[in-house]
Amino acid sequence: WAKVQACFCGHNHTDAARTHSGVHYLHFNSASYKWLGEPVRYEEALFAFVTLDPAGALTVDGRSTAWADPTPEARGLEGDFPDPAITDRALVTAAPRR
Repeated sequence: WAKVQACFCGHNHTDAARTHSGVHYLHFNSASYKWLGEPVRYEEALFAFVTLDPAGALTVDGRSTAWADPTPEARGLEGDFPDPAITDRALVTAAPRR
């Protein structure tokens, strides 16, 4: 196995995944709000279950919710707002060495 298979981060409050040099970098959305110049809350808390299978599968089972009132639009905020969600993902890690 490579020493590092994945790196998890939540500081940026985004929902994103990238792979660089065989390492998966996953950013998880904030549990309760998105900063859009001010905190805009979610109706329910977000979370995810992450499974790393010894055969080389990494799965993320995420949760989604809706914007709490007032929504970004109701606040008069403009822009393309991300969904309040953590995306389900199925990734492949390096195969174990024999």
